[in-house]
Amino acid sequence: MGRYQVALPVSSRTTEYNAAKPYELGQPFAFDSLSDTIDPHLSVSMVEFHRHENDGEGYQTVIAKLLLTNNSDLPVPVPTFQTKLITAQGMTYSGNRQAGAIAEIMPQTSYAVSYAFNMPTENQDEQYVLKFTDAKTAAPASTAIGAYRVAMQETKLDLANMSFYPFNVKINYWTLNARTTTTPGNPITYTYRMKLDMDITRNEHVVVDPNSSKMMFELVDQTGRVLSTKSLPFSGVNRLISGVQFIQFDSLRTEEHEYPLDINIYEVITTPTGEAKRLVGVLKQ
Repeated sequence: MGRYQVALPVSSRTTEYNAAKPYELGQPFAFDSLSDTIDPHLSVSMVEFHRHENDGEGYQTVIAKLLLTNNSDLPVPVPTFQTKLITAQGMTYSGNRQAGAIAEIMPQTSYAVSYAFNMPTENQDEQYVLKFTDAKTAAPASTAIGAYRVAMQETKLDLANMSFYPFNVKINYWTLNARTTTTPGNPITYTYRMKLDMDITRNEHVVVDPNSSKMMFELVDQTGRVLSTKSLPFSGVNRLISGVQFIQFDSLRTEEHEYPLDINIYEVITTPTGEAKRLVGVLKQ
């Protein structure tokens, strides 16, 4: 008895996924030579590709950190290309570039910029196609200028090597002490003070702005309840530095001191829809 084979239609996006070339992290992307969206003296590469959490929001955020490098002797404007992530099933998610104050890239330097892709938490694909489009030249239409298959990075909780590109952090030593303050006529207040010794290294030729990665400390009790958080930048005022520093946890969501406590360390990136965070380390008392 004969059998019939029925071929299901393949969407153009699925075909696009299968046709995309594999990408090696850190290598420059090749774009359509007929497009002038990206200055010929500017190279674009991806340096990080991670999943981030969004507490209580019902979705996750995938962050692609791109490195824009000016190889010329003159300033080059930051390009205005757009990005999309495409799954093997043909689902497409648009990227939102971080708000930045940098309009042009200095000669012989690089600029790290993040693109955020919101998607359902159920999506745990290990590979996507990162598609670049020019939405300016032929607006309102957009034109594809490049597409590559990219692999999701796995975050390892390593206190000796935490990445907040272009910064790397190593924690050498830490302690957490409880403090009680009593003043006449006022209720008792409880705080914690962390002494932290760490080494911070960075790529000196990479420029960042205030919306780049921050380091967030989350004070957590043994039930998983968050008692307090503290978020600190790597650049600007009150930035983190190498060596010994003290971090104060106040406004606690508790009326007594507790022990033991954990301190979760996150990379936090501000996106147009809020903060997205990625767990990079855990300190345990």
